Amino acid sequence: MSEIDEIKNRVDVVDLISEYIQLKQAGTNWKGLCPFHTEKTPSFMVSKDKQFWHCFGCSEGGDIFTFLQKIEHLDFPEALRILAQKAGVQLKTYDPKIESVKNRLIDINTLAKKFWHKILLESKSAKKARQYLEGRGVAPSTIETFALGYAPNDWDTTSQFLKKKGFNDKEIFLSGLSVKKDKGSGFYDRFRGRIMFPIEDTHGSTIGFSGRTLEGDIKEAKYINTPQTQIYDKSLTLYNFHRAKDFIKQADNVVIVEGQMDVIAAHQAGTKNVVASSGTAFNLKDYQLMKLDRLTKNITFAFDADSAGQAAANRGVALALGFGFNVNIIVLPTGKDPDECIQKDIDGWKKAVAQAGSFIEYFYNKVVGSLDPNDIQSKKQAEIELVPVLNLIPPGLERTHWVQKVAHALNYPEAELREALKKYAKGHSSEGSQPKPASNKSSPEKTIAEQISDRIIGVAISFPDQLGYIIDHVPPELIRGEVNQDLYKELILYYTEASKIDTQTLLERLKKFESTVNVLILLAGDLASDADSRLVLNELNQLIYRLQKQHYTQLLIDIQRRISAAESRGDNEALESLSREFNILTKQMQQLDSQ
Repeated sequence: MSEIDEIKNRVDVVDLISEYIQLKQAGTNWKGLCPFHTEKTPSFMVSKDKQFWHCFGCSEGGDIFTFLQKIEHLDFPEALRILAQKAGVQLKTYDPKIESVKNRLIDINTLAKKFWHKILLESKSAKKARQYLEGRGVAPSTIETFALGYAPNDWDTTSQFLKKKGFNDKEIFLSGLSVKKDKGSGFYDRFRGRIMFPIEDTHGSTIGFSGRTLEGDIKEAKYINTPQTQIYDKSLTLYNFHRAKDFIKQADNVVIVEGQMDVIAAHQAGTKNVVASSGTAFNLKDYQLMKLDRLTKNITFAFDADSAGQAAANRGVALALGFGFNVNIIVLPTGKDPDECIQKDIDGWKKAVAQAGSFIEYFYNKVVGSLDPNDIQSKKQAEIELVPVLNLIPPGLERTHWVQKVAHALNYPEAELREALKKYAKGHSSEGSQPKPASNKSSPEKTIAEQISDRIIGVAISFPDQLGYIIDHVPPELIRGEVNQDLYKELILYYTEASKIDTQTLLERLKKFESTVNVLILLAGDLASDADSRLVLNELNQLIYRLQKQHYTQLLIDIQRRISAAESRGDNEALESLSREFNILTKQMQQLDSQ
């Protein structure tokens, strides 16, 4: 058995896809909203039996490898590596065709993570780092969970270690771990004398780092991060996402904080559905919210109490609302950020998370709480702060409620507040709008008759004992779609020639149509394989009726068009003939409806 086949045997397609979207069982198959195009009615189907997925809306489909490649924008070697890790399969061979540059960079980052983690735990040079983490209340188990480390305060210790392990200067530089010297040739370590926070992708592969200095009085930045590389893009990354995603699904909610220490403190305090925004504050250029949208429609922000944190909260709320999330805000009972709050009052933090209120309540209470009702400047400032927030609420009952409440609090005419809101909305029409995902090229939309034909042939292949009934009631000319017509002819030949009718011999006969057959079986998957024959027959009768109705309707439309043409050219003989055809078809349709 090949390594790829072994991985396919160990990684279930339903389990893998369920990590990204919510699936519900439909007969023998599973279905959900397609992650590759926008839709309101689920058309994304997954077959557990065949380990295959297909979307009937955008025509995308494939196996575990194609799904992971498409949803994570990976090439095949990257997907192979990730799924091998998930399956516990050791890939024996790595050559240039198998091992991509990106995988090589991940290896470098993974090795650096282990190197720095060992130094933090064992080296005398990391004593200050250990004391710092202990002072911040970080437990040894949490240090292990997040693989925290310490980068030695030397110019090339990390690079020399990596080179001894077989990596060269160029690879180390491309991974973001070294910097080119300003003068002369050569490189030096990017991270020196810092506590290291590994940053992982969706699957837990190490793709970058954030390093915090231990010196409070130096001119260097408190945090420095891995720059943009082939494997790390901060606008696509959420810190702790791979650990939190299952907890996010369970809680149907995600808690978003600003920094790594906030995440670590919250996780240690029991808030496991927590991520950080990697310092990007959810600007419109990234797709972090799209990753969360697959898991939940509920977001709870816990930003820092300073002005920068409040500004980030405003931007984050606007973007989240634009994606259609329900947005709540955690009001910290103490401390300047979640980490400090948890250190001082862990029970207060837990209570604040449980009692998080809607974003509008948060901003209303914050502004009105500091309002001086007798000071006109105070009221003007309150209007300036609250009108943008009101603009984030979609028009409707909720917005009306809050406009009335704000007008009352400011002792301000409601009509004038609405006018101010209208003017603001005109000048900020794009605020909170949702970034449009990249459009997918899909095959031309199928006609209703083609969709019904798909379903009929799917049922015929899934339940070959019904072939005789289908052939007796569905003339070949009613089947629509070129491939469907070829398949139906093959089904008729099989039924006529076969001495024994069963699924195995039928599928062997249809081997040349294998990819199409898999999709059509998936389409009929809501009928369980052991479904009662009466249930299958009832489904077939409804499909045949709909197909015949579509056939007659199309014929009538065609005759009406020909009648109009005959009238235009004054062809009375053609008109008489077409009228007779029209009457016959109308009667046939009436008979069909009365059956």
